[in-house]
Amino acid sequence: PALDTADTYATTEPTKVKSKSSSKDFYAIIDGERLSRDDIINRVKDLSLDPPFRPKLPDNAPQVLVDICTECWQKNPKRRPTMKEVEERLEAAVASTSFTKQLMRRGSVFDSILPPDMQDKLSRGEAIKPQTHDNITVLFSDIVGFTSISSALTAEEVGDLIFRLFTKFDDLCKVHGVKKLDVIGDAFLGVVGVPSTMPDHAIRAATFALNAIKAAQNTPICPSKPQLGSAKVRFGLASGSAVATVIGTREHPKYTLFGDAVNTASRMESSSQPNKCQVTPETAELIRSHNGKSGLNLVSRGTREIKGKGEMETFFVEEN
Repeated sequence: PALDTADTYATTEPTKVKSKSSSKDFYAIIDGERLSRDDIINRVKDLSLDPPFRPKLPDNAPQVLVDICTECWQKNPKRRPTMKEVEERLEAAVASTSFTKQLMRRGSVFDSILPPDMQDKLSRGEAIKPQTHDNITVLFSDIVGFTSISSALTAEEVGDLIFRLFTKFDDLCKVHGVKKLDVIGDAFLGVVGVPSTMPDHAIRAATFALNAIKAAQNTPICPSKPQLGSAKVRFGLASGSAVATVIGTREHPKYTLFGDAVNTASRMESSSQPNKCQVTPETAELIRSHNGKSGLNLVSRGTREIKGKGEMETFFVEEN
C-alpha cells in the first residue's frame, strides 16, 4: 500500500521528465526525516524493528481497508492474503453502500473534492445532474518556462517544486474562497463562486492570483540550485457562467466545470505574461463595480486577438 500522504510526501515522476536520479536520491519525508528509496525499503524489510516500519493509516479509513492493509503487512508471508483474496474483498467492499458512505463521510478528503449534496447522492448511487452557476470567476495558471526548468532538474526535484508551490496555493485557496478543481503538471485550475455563491467572486479570484504570484516569487525552483532563481507564474481569469458536474463513478469521482468561462480563462492565461494576471472585460467590470474599494487597479492592454475568441480588450490586474 502507498505511504499515507498525511504524514509522507513522496515525489512522483512526470511523464515528460526523464529521471536523472539514482536509488540513493532523496525520495520522501517521513516524520520529519529525509529518506531515500533504499532507506525506506531496508526499513520495511528489517524484521527486528518493533513496531515494524509501516505506513500510517488515516484515522477515518474504512475498517475493511485497515484490516486488509494490516494483514498484508504480516511478517510471516503465509499469513498474508493472496492478491485474488484482496481483489475479492475490495470488490465486495466497493459494492457495499455502507462502505461508500464511510469513505465519503464528512471530514474525509472528499470534502475538498465534492460538495456535500453530491457526496450524499453518490453514496446512494444516484445520478448527479449538471448544475449551472451563472456568476463565477474561473482562473488558470501555469509556471513560466516549465519545460526548460524540467530539463534542468531531476524528476524528484520537479515534483518537489510542484509540491512546494501548490501547497502555498492550497493555503491561499482557503483564505480567498477559491475551489481548486484540478492540477495537471504545472497547470492550476480553480474557481470562485462554486458551489456556494459569492457576490465578490471576481475580486476574490484576482486577489488570490496576485498573492499566488507573490508566493511563487518566494518559492525557489530548487533549493540546492540557487542559480535557477525563483518560480514565475502567470494567471488568466474569466467571469461568467459554467456547468458543474461529476465525471466518473462513485469510486473515482471527478468534480469539474464546463463552459465558455473555462475556455476563456485558459486563453487569458496562455496570452498573459510572467508575474501577471490577465482578465476579460467582464471580470474587469465586476472589479470596477466595487467603486475602487477592492484595492485593485486595472491596466488595459488594448484590443488583442485572442485565439478562438476574436478581438477582445484585456486587462492586467495590479494592486493599488
